[in-house]
Amino acid sequence: MKQEKKVRGVYENPRGSGVWWVHYHVAGKRHRRKVGRKSDAIAFYEKAKADARRDILLPELRPKAAPITFGELATAAVEYAQTHLRSWPDYDWKERTLREPFGSRSAAEIMPEEIDRWLTKNTKTPATANRFRAFFSLCFRLGM
Repeated sequence: MKQEKKVRGVYENPRGSGVWWVHYHVAGKRHRRKVGRKSDAIAFYEKAKADARRDILLPELRPKAAPITFGELATAAVEYAQTHLRSWPDYDWKERTLREPFGSRSAAEIMPEEIDRWLTKNTKTPATANRFRAFFSLCFRLGM
């Protein structure tokens, strides 16, 4: 049986499945992608590395044109809670509460210090502050 030559950044996962993946770095950020056939994976890897050397971002890695607002993230978090959590009305209430101070702002520009200030000013107990923190965390986690 002929031993196949290994190609850096191209691997089969799970072994023996015929499904090939590519692993590469662009601008210090790690990327992995399921490609399919080995020949396609090798071609994709070579193109990705050549583009990275030329400092060209691949089209699927370019930043989106319009920034995502916190209101959009909060709405997505409530939709997630409706399908996955029994306590979704609590998330709905938190989303309506946070819509005025943070809803129209870009999610990327909201800093942790602002969240802490708002929590200190608008919550009476540490437990309530922690629940709002959990909601903020869910919003940003789903946004990622």
